[in-house]
Amino acid sequence: ADSESIKKYCHKISDDYNKVMIFGHNPGLTTFTNKFTPGEINNVPTSGLVILDFDCNLWKDIDPGVLKNHFFDYPKKHRILR
Repeated sequence: ADSESIKKYCHKISDDYNKVMIFGHNPGLTTFTNKFTPGEINNVPTSGLVILDFDCNLWKDIDPGVLKNHFFDYPKKHRILR
């Protein structure tokens, strides 16, 4: 899905849930992530993990202005060099 579709999906999540996992593919997932994070992530690779922590109580309110914290990691970042 494209980034706007992912955002629209997030806005429709029931407020009964305070944590959700979203799985996706590029380029939509990377573009969606970059709308919220202060630095640009060139690519969310296969098995990449992005955690976005928003300072809001309603899913319809997620916005770059309410991002509290974020985390980005991926397997090759931890590859052992030989």
